[in-house]
Amino acid sequence: LVHHQLETLEGYGKFINRKNEQNKLVRKRYIESYNNLCKGSFNKRINSYLETKENSKALNSINKAISQNKNNLIYKKYKAQILCEDKKFDDAIKIIDFLVEQSAVHVMLQEDMITLKHYILAQAISDKAESKYYLAKYLFHINDNQRAIKEANTSIFIKKKNTDAYNLLAEIYLKDNKLSKSSEIYQKSYKINKKNPETLLGLGNIEFYWDDYDKALEYYQMVLKRQKNNQDAMLNIAVCYALKKDFKSANSWIKKLLNINPYNYRAYYLLSFVDKSDRDFNLKKSLSINPVFADAWAELAKINLEDGNTKLAESYLAPLEYLSYKNFMYYYCIGLKYQS
Repeated sequence: LVHHQLETLEGYGKFINRKNEQNKLVRKRYIESYNNLCKGSFNKRINSYLETKENSKALNSINKAISQNKNNLIYKKYKAQILCEDKKFDDAIKIIDFLVEQSAVHVMLQEDMITLKHYILAQAISDKAESKYYLAKYLFHINDNQRAIKEANTSIFIKKKNTDAYNLLAEIYLKDNKLSKSSEIYQKSYKINKKNPETLLGLGNIEFYWDDYDKALEYYQMVLKRQKNNQDAMLNIAVCYALKKDFKSANSWIKKLLNINPYNYRAYYLLSFVDKSDRDFNLKKSLSINPVFADAWAELAKINLEDGNTKLAESYLAPLEYLSYKNFMYYYCIGLKYQS
């Protein structure tokens, strides 16, 4: 992954809408942080301190590491984890919020930070219903769906009209492809609060998966009436229009989204289907923001295999195999490769 991150740094970094040198600096700092974290001896020392509850030794060790490399974002993330174990939740949250802001162009790190923040909030909040809700969010992010369902249900049991917990529970069932169950829970949430953007977004997603794109669009527009810059709703509207073959409207919505957030890698990925004249460019632009986005690697491999560029396709298949060997597109591309 570091190798491919370096490739995007040198090759695709120019596609980011920022000053190129500044962008290179930030990405190099991230790579250095990642490499430093991989030092086994340092990892073992910190983890052994945490396992034996020697939090002060762990904190001293990480502070020493930070003093030697103040720009290392991963060390600061480690410090937040240590502070959390030491029950210093406010200090831990401050570090996480700082890191989320600093790592805006690094999707992997940003998502990791948000997951850690949910874990900290689950321990820090005294309200039991809220604590269980954040624990469920944390478990959902780490793909422990069964435990996430249990904690979300506990949160609802404690606080009957907890729309956040209902929406999370519905989202988990939606991810597990249990559409009827998900729809039923979103409807319960809707009865509690008909104006909740997350509920409306979820109901739109249900209609989308049931192929009722017009109904889905209605819900997504309702979301934007309440949150005019909701990126998920805007992206989903673009997808609906693309599936309805209205590529002009899809393109328009993607451009609106990119004006709000030029780092939305999924928008560039969708744009590669809507505007096929710049397909290769937009897929690489998506990967320059998120080098571990498996779908973009898969599309690049597929395009090159269909064009007979087998050698180049293989270079795109390598990261895809590492990132997501269960991705059906990987096997489809392998089939195309042998067919050619």
